[in-house]
Amino acid sequence: MKLDHDELYNQFDNSTYSNEQQMLLDSLYNALFEKNIHYGNMTEDFIFWSKPECMDSLDAFFLEDDDEELNRNKLCTDIGNGIRKSISEDKCDEEHIQIHCPVTCDACCQDSVGKIFL
Repeated sequence: MKLDHDELYNQFDNSTYSNEQQMLLDSLYNALFEKNIHYGNMTEDFIFWSKPECMDSLDAFFLEDDDEELNRNKLCTDIGNGIRKSISEDKCDEEHIQIHCPVTCDACCQDSVGKIFL
């Protein structure tokens, strides 16, 4: 809070706060059982409780284009060949986009470890 007193930046994945993150997750996990809390309208019968090993960043990244008017910030959800997609899947060949969007670019081959809540 001292560094981001307006809480503008999501610090959940910041390794500086890993102890606080684990404490909050453990407390929430225990409360779900103790209070018999239901999860609303879930479409699945499970929740991946731990963070997946590979996950697209929710942050925007700058994409430089030959046409300077197209230089702008983009999201991983912009990648693809559909009607509403503004970045070709070919851009996934670029390493910085693979790092930013490993799931979308199919660039991750690590297994996740952790809890699955059934």
